[in-house]
Amino acid sequence: MVSLRGAPTRDGQWPAFQIARQARRRCVLLAHQPGAPSAQHATKLSPLASPLFFVEANYTGAGASAERLILSVLESFGVSRASVPEGARLVWANCFEAKLWASAGHCFINHFPRSVELSHKHRLCATLRLQRCLPRSFVLPKERFEFLQAIWGTVKARYEDFVVKEVSQEGQVVELEDVDLLGQWERWKQSAGAGPVARMVLAKENRDVADARAMLARSWRLRREDVHVHGLKDRRGITYQHVSVPWSALGPKHFPQKGAVTWDPAVQLGDLRRQEEHCRLGALQGNQFTIALRDVEIEGDGQRLSGLKLLQRPVLLNERLRSATEQLRRFGFVNYFGQQRLGGSRRSGPEIGRAIITQDYELACELIVCSMHEATSEFQEAFRAGRYQALLNLMPRRCGMEREVLRHLWAAPSVDFAGAVRALQTQQLLLFVRSFTSDLWNRVLGRRLSAFGSDVLPGDLVYDKASLVPEHRGPPKVRRIEPGETALITDVLLPIAGPREWHENLSVLMRQIYQEVLQEHDLSMDELAHLLGPLEKNHRATAYRHCIVQPRHLSARALCYHEPAERFFISALDRLKGRSVSHDAVRPLWTEDAMRHAAGHCGPEWKVCVVVEMTLASGQYATVALREFMRSRPLNEA
Repeated sequence: MVSLRGAPTRDGQWPAFQIARQARRRCVLLAHQPGAPSAQHATKLSPLASPLFFVEANYTGAGASAERLILSVLESFGVSRASVPEGARLVWANCFEAKLWASAGHCFINHFPRSVELSHKHRLCATLRLQRCLPRSFVLPKERFEFLQAIWGTVKARYEDFVVKEVSQEGQVVELEDVDLLGQWERWKQSAGAGPVARMVLAKENRDVADARAMLARSWRLRREDVHVHGLKDRRGITYQHVSVPWSALGPKHFPQKGAVTWDPAVQLGDLRRQEEHCRLGALQGNQFTIALRDVEIEGDGQRLSGLKLLQRPVLLNERLRSATEQLRRFGFVNYFGQQRLGGSRRSGPEIGRAIITQDYELACELIVCSMHEATSEFQEAFRAGRYQALLNLMPRRCGMEREVLRHLWAAPSVDFAGAVRALQTQQLLLFVRSFTSDLWNRVLGRRLSAFGSDVLPGDLVYDKASLVPEHRGPPKVRRIEPGETALITDVLLPIAGPREWHENLSVLMRQIYQEVLQEHDLSMDELAHLLGPLEKNHRATAYRHCIVQPRHLSARALCYHEPAERFFISALDRLKGRSVSHDAVRPLWTEDAMRHAAGHCGPEWKVCVVVEMTLASGQYATVALREFMRSRPLNEA
């Protein structure tokens, strides 16, 4: 609190001291108003004849440092302290005692009694809570967990906790219905004018898409390139997706028994039909996800609540789920590429992609062979020593890509790392390359959001609405936001690095951010486009991706359970195998009354599970959206 006392100057204005903190420097300037000269001459001033100031303050912590700094600046300007407030031209105090102001006489006061309720942010926060028309506010760090509204839990603790179903371009949710492939093949064989492509539903549990494609091609004696899918689905989970093969390659020998697929009991095929075109990557509306969070914990009363304690707080749990759902539905999430696109924990996808792009084939081969789960330091030492045959004998047979690289290096008359990389499938090489460009896009978006948040800036890229109508042919057009134009952050796009002039539409600011990120990899935008040219031969146009996206459908519900191996929901593949949900071991918590009943009849071994259902557009990742829903990292994630 600062007060000023004295008579007005000849021009009718009151003398004042201005304390201004210079940007990026811990210094304070004391100047005379009006007409204060420049800072370098301020120390030569004597704004008032023999000015006095009186101090009545006892700050602690950061306030004490600020007090010492300000008072030392006052003394450096020749202002002397007074022992009593009478006659002082400036009073510095942190109290509101009436006797102090009575002795100070006539003065200007920049505080009034009880103004702390407004001027102190934490007290203003408490006052605003009484106004229902204003948004909810929090006092940090005391209420940091309430502010985050974090929900802790384990994701994919069991593979059946994660179910993915494709949503076709026609809007149909893909699920397994009829597994009589032989009967379906005979019916479609008699159909005149049917297409040359056979499309089926591929249902798998705890299997990788690449492995399922390879086993299907080997079992039906097809080339792996003849097995087409719309996208790569998570390995750890139950997934349903379309797969297509040439109709001419199928025959009765491929379907020995009704509904049987002997090459892998974890993979099932069904719903055979004929169509004109093969499945293409990304040619679908999106994916429907059902995800279970086990061992759920939330923050309440300054502690983490879980199990029976959480069941005894039904209002708190329902409020937390409702708030998390509403926030994600309303504000969306940052559209980062997920770990599935970046290679997951099995391989260093972006590093392999960068090595392929920069033609460092030796490093690419080493990373491919030595970045798998079973790889140890001995693998790396043996690879660098050239003992490829020994590594080939140790490599599991399911690691087809690693074995292909080692087989080529062992059989070649001389070390041929470039040939070993080119021996891989073109689709696999593109996955590594796009893993690097996706990681690059993530880093650029992270820096943009760190610098400008959700602000939409002039020069940001958005789709031209005229090119989004069904009548428009070709990819939608992109334009820049003009100064003064309003737009939402959910409309803003960022280009994904490609072989053509992918950076030509970037604003000066975004071009600078891209250049800073590429410099960390010793690359430039033009150099990257040149190197990507031979790899992305079929790349037609620059691909753009939204920065912030919103889920199409989102819901969350709570369950309680006590058996760690229990299933919380079943799908078509589970029904085919005779699985069901045990209602004795899993109890729904749809309402607060159900939660109170569960709390009264459940023991301390019972835990809480949250089931999240959402539908995302093609190219969006449920694991990224789930983090935004939880406001925390999964408990089982490193």
